[in-house]
Amino acid sequence: MRKHIDKLFYPVMLSVLSGIILILTMLIVGLLPFRNVLVRLTLPILLALVVFPFLIDQCWKNKFTHCYLSKLDLTILGIFITIMYFMMKTQNLFFMSIHFLGAAFAEEYLYRQIIFNDIRRNYNAVLALLFSSFLFAFIGHMGEDIVDNLLYRLPLGVLFCSIKIKFKKLIYPTMVHAMYNIYISIM
Repeated sequence: MRKHIDKLFYPVMLSVLSGIILILTMLIVGLLPFRNVLVRLTLPILLALVVFPFLIDQCWKNKFTHCYLSKLDLTILGIFITIMYFMMKTQNLFFMSIHFLGAAFAEEYLYRQIIFNDIRRNYNAVLALLFSSFLFAFIGHMGEDIVDNLLYRLPLGVLFCSIKIKFKKLIYPTMVHAMYNIYISIM
């Protein structure tokens, strides 16, 4: 039993530490004179949920891997950004949509790329999907209402992870996640 708990220690601690880094980074950036949403929100999210976990993962596992996007992936991403640009009436809303895309990528990278893959190395795909979705809902959104996390974020985590498993690429759950975040912010 202890061996199984030890294998889950890394994903849990990575999620918790990323949250702490996010709070600290947002506090530091909040002291700066910038008011742009990309600097105040997106930059800390990308640093805490992408750069920090990437570096920790590389040091922890003593490896370096590359993630490539195909021309089709880049085309789809370009179309997505173009559609968001024309859907938004003002430049500020366009920056918000870029923020939502960056935030969605950051969460997907941490929970579906690093944490899911780490759990998947030791357990089956269903358990990895459920546990990484649980961490996404309850650790990644710790400050949110627990009922909302149970009713919305946990099923969304399962959906996003299922998309990642089905297509074996992070770009597709990232776009669905970003569209969901944009939809919720508009509602």
